Amino acid sequence: MQRQNDSQFGKDVQARIYGTEIRNLLTDLPDGAGDFVADHLTNHFFGDFYQHKILTVAERELYELMALITLNVDFQIKAHAKGCLKAGNDESLIVWTIINMLPYIGFPLVINSIQKVHAAAQELNA
Repeated sequence: MQRQNDSQFGKDVQARIYGTEIRNLLTDLPDGAGDFVADHLTNHFFGDFYQHKILTVAERELYELMALITLNVDFQIKAHAKGCLKAGNDESLIVWTIINMLPYIGFPLVINSIQKVHAAAQELNA
C-alpha cells in the first residue's frame, strides 16, 4: 500500500474541503479539548488515512458519507454532503449511491439523506 509521507497533506486536504469548520465548532470547549480533537482529526484522519494511494480523495469522501448516513448522524451528513461534492463527486453519483443503500437502510434515511445532498449541491452552486 503506497503512502505519501507529507506532513502538510492532511492539513491541505481538510482546508480545501472543510476549511476550519470543525475547529470553529469546538473552539469554546474547556481546557484545550477543542484544539485537541481538531488536531487529532487533522493529523490522524486527513494526515494518515488520506495519504494512502489506494483511494482518491473523492472516493474516500463518498464512502465516508455513506458510512455516516448508515449511522444516521444528521449534523455530519450535512457537513460531509458538502465535503463530498467539494472533493469532486457530482450530485447524481452521490444520490444514486444513496439510493443503492435503500434495501439496507430504508426509505426514511434514504429520503432524508438525498434531501441533504441536494440542499448542499444547491448551496454550493448558488
